[in-house]
Amino acid sequence: MTNKFNISYERSGGFMGQTISCEVNSDELPHDLRNHLSEWLQHTPSTNLEQTPASDPYPDHFKYVLKINGHNMQEFTFSESDLPKKLIPLFNFLNLHTRQKQKKRRR
Repeated sequence: MTNKFNISYERSGGFMGQTISCEVNSDELPHDLRNHLSEWLQHTPSTNLEQTPASDPYPDHFKYVLKINGHNMQEFTFSESDLPKKLIPLFNFLNLHTRQKQKKRRR
């Protein structure tokens, strides 16, 4: 992966069935999160990774889609129960980033 990359993020589902999404570039990520993501990507197959089972036993769980566009495009889909522990801080950051952008649009 190159030093610069873009992330497209989407979280859908949950009890309310709401979808939130945002796009950020690597410069917007805190240094530690950028490092965690880079390290995780080095140990993950470069092909698309589908982690969500065909019939999720927890229909109210969130579904997460992470698209990373750097040297090549990678797309990862996870159910709430299958999030890689190393990436949970990244998903927390992206959720907060999305809420902050939504608040700015409402003003």
